[in-house]
Amino acid sequence: MKKSLSLITYISLSVFLLNQILVIAFIKSIYYELNNKSLEDIVYIIVISSIVFLLIVAFVAFISIIKNTTKSTFVGSIILIILGIILFFTIISFTWIFGIINIICGLIFISIGSIHLKTTREYL
Repeated sequence: MKKSLSLITYISLSVFLLNQILVIAFIKSIYYELNNKSLEDIVYIIVISSIVFLLIVAFVAFISIIKNTTKSTFVGSIILIILGIILFFTIISFTWIFGIINIICGLIFISIGSIHLKTTREYL
């Protein structure tokens, strides 16, 4: 992956990971302020499990991009596109405060993955 694309990927992945940590830390208090009721335990478990799933997918993409071989960055680009598509639906489950950041990161992931797939498909 080119250095400019990988730098943007690293920055957007770190913003995404920081956003997920903030969601875990503040989900109960923000949900209580927005909806004037407490967050039920089952909803809390679903939100936390979805965040953990997103973190695992992001970690796999990060490892694939760091390896810096042609096939691993190709797989990392596909995982980034999948992660970007998944992030579009997080505004439904998270609050809009964190959902907007996830959607912006998702757009960045989709565009970076698409650019990298377009430029490296002849090497496979």
